Amino acid sequence: IGISKLVQDITLRKQEEKILADSAEKYRNYFAKSPLPMFVVEIPGYRYLDVNQAAIDNYGYSREEFLSMSAADIRIGKEKERFLSEAPEIDPHETFNRGIWEHVKKDGTRIRVGVNASDIEFEGKKARLIMSLDITSQKEAEDKLQRSEARYRHTLDTMMEGVQIIGFDGTIIYVNDKLASQAKFTKEEMIGRKLPELYPGVEQSPIYQSYQKCLNDRQPV
Repeated sequence: IGISKLVQDITLRKQEEKILADSAEKYRNYFAKSPLPMFVVEIPGYRYLDVNQAAIDNYGYSREEFLSMSAADIRIGKEKERFLSEAPEIDPHETFNRGIWEHVKKDGTRIRVGVNASDIEFEGKKARLIMSLDITSQKEAEDKLQRSEARYRHTLDTMMEGVQIIGFDGTIIYVNDKLASQAKFTKEEMIGRKLPELYPGVEQSPIYQSYQKCLNDRQPV
């Protein structure tokens, strides 16, 4: 009559459990305190499983409202169709750039956002962690610049005077039709080349010296 005793060293297992617990706690703190809207959605279906305070503040929905919705609900029309048709599998060890999207806030305001995502496990469910960055102002500025450049180019294209734009390395990067006509070259023959290639010996001319002074000194001549 006696006792049979089996002892197993679980130190390593306990250390791993502590590391995982510490990691999860850091994740929760980062998620909760991030200044950027962050969402956890279930895969498949995209039902919201969690949102942080920044998402609530920026989108106007309460936590309870978010948790009764899916990620498709903050999109409308073609954006919703695009979202539902683009659902790639993501390496759980990588962050995936989901591109630029249009989201709709509770008050109907439309915003353009850059979205990054990574697949995770959340409370035993396959899920996706999504981070949203509002770039509405940036995209509006880019669109405005593109429209301005289009108007600028149209103005140059239709001028009665010959116009050319030369890069600081001396390469011709733009000519309008009038300049090409005056130069006796097509625009395609001129763009991407330098004046000495088109006009051998032009380096000795006063106009070329003026060009060089302008390019070197960054001053009008």
